[in-house]
Amino acid sequence: MGRQINFYLHPDDYQEFEDLLKATVDIIFLPYYHYDGKVRTVDTTIPFDFRKEGTRIYLVRQQDLKQMELNHIEKFGYWLIADNHLPVLHYDRCGFDNDKIIRGRLYFQPSFVKDMQWVNKSEDFVSWADNVIKITRRKLKKYKFDFGGWGFSEYVGKHAKEWLDKTKQEKQIDDSTLVTT
Repeated sequence: MGRQINFYLHPDDYQEFEDLLKATVDIIFLPYYHYDGKVRTVDTTIPFDFRKEGTRIYLVRQQDLKQMELNHIEKFGYWLIADNHLPVLHYDRCGFDNDKIIRGRLYFQPSFVKDMQWVNKSEDFVSWADNVIKITRRKLKKYKFDFGGWGFSEYVGKHAKEWLDKTKQEKQIDDSTLVTT
């Protein structure tokens, strides 16, 4: 079973969140799409164009970069990180459009199946990934949502909280998108 934290970030939260990630350890950002069969890095997690970039960024420790492998998706002409067995932390970035925030998350699998057997990823990686999630929980704040008597809490960035407080009304259009009314 994977481990994760879900959250909502406003675009004004992106830089502060990236700074938090960079402060955790010698971290490298890998894009979702690779176009020449070589693992490449990106300097920032701040989105410019989700259609070209994809919403996911992989967080990798410097020491694990040499382990990265790609799977070719021939039909579409790109390669993707073979993330199932690799020491990567998924960062699914939040989308935002004036009246809508799409939930983001940090997520990883501490083990995977190989030859019909569960195989644990390295304790060092699991400890690091758990720590990044723990730091994120401490930095972001819980926000209580009430959807017609059905309540729940999610983590939000400072500017996402201000945006939600300012709009005062929110509705959920699916399990991961908030829309103001």
